[in-house]
Amino acid sequence: MSYKTFLCLEKKMHEVTLASINLKSLEERILELLKTNNKTRDPTSHFKIIDNNGQEITNDQQLEIAFRARSVFFFIHFIHKNEKKESEDEYHKIMNPLVLLTGAARYNSLDYLPGVKVDLMMFRNLFEGKYGYKVYCTYDPNKPETESLTLNELNIFLNKHYSNLINDNNYDSLIFVWCGHGNTAEEGDTLITSDNDKYKLFKKVQELFANDTDVFLNKPKIFIKNACRGNKQSQQRKIVKNEQWHNYASDTFIISSTILEKLRFDSEGSYFTECFCNVMSQNITSLKLFNDNLMLVSKMVKQKALSEQNIQCITTSDRHVFLYNRNHLSNANIEIDQNHLWIKANKKAHEIMNEMINNKQQGIIV
Repeated sequence: MSYKTFLCLEKKMHEVTLASINLKSLEERILELLKTNNKTRDPTSHFKIIDNNGQEITNDQQLEIAFRARSVFFFIHFIHKNEKKESEDEYHKIMNPLVLLTGAARYNSLDYLPGVKVDLMMFRNLFEGKYGYKVYCTYDPNKPETESLTLNELNIFLNKHYSNLINDNNYDSLIFVWCGHGNTAEEGDTLITSDNDKYKLFKKVQELFANDTDVFLNKPKIFIKNACRGNKQSQQRKIVKNEQWHNYASDTFIISSTILEKLRFDSEGSYFTECFCNVMSQNITSLKLFNDNLMLVSKMVKQKALSEQNIQCITTSDRHVFLYNRNHLSNANIEIDQNHLWIKANKKAHEIMNEMINNKQQGIIV
């Protein structure tokens, strides 16, 4: 039996097949890639292997656990001989992102999703009101007609902001959000627009901002898809598989929340958006790694026992990401972020917190 995985090596993705789940075999395949793809780097270079959740792989047991995940990505970090502490270049600091909020609540032939409007306003309040980011949204509560979003209107919205990057290219990252109906097709996962039987391929949105422009090269790109779709479990598994392999661009996060059709978006919005906005609001006063915040959101949704709601987080970023409040960024926060001992202590505290959540425990971490 063979095992397939993807290695992110110096910003390039490589598909690798292993005969067995063995750390030594994986290390040997990495060395082979180094000899083949990088003639300038010493093939005896020291490196560490990081899994999709940011954990270092140091033994066969950890490798086996990583392979149990639906998506198997590993990131290769080179260790320099004189390296004593992590460089600031290992961290992305989001302070000035381009935020695009899109969604459709009213459809010609599908169910009305009133909660989409609530979700989009919650995301807008979070990113614009609390973080001070520049936000563009397809829905305007003062214009009832914007409850609908046709494929043509979505394309115009995306192409407009893509074209604007020529003159306004000082963004340090991208945040894209979709709320509404979603499904899958042979070409991949889809965002269903208000007009009958029309949709936008989710991977096309990613390609537009990740591949067709250099503005976001080596910058974080966050894609959030909060979709309502049919409740066939076999179809659900197929969707998950399709979603994973469209995420080849480096420094990318994909957060996919799937709600089965029988739940729908009620008038209060989705529980995923509520959790996400609450956790990210707390991040303003207590700075955390973005990946740790995503793990907390996922666990909060699972603890609600919503088996009909699936949360999937995939990343190809080989650096930690922090989201900063643009309006109230204090000197104290800057000093804390530049203190590498604090960053390591913060990461350890969140590992303990996640373990407590899993064990349904309560307490204070100092």
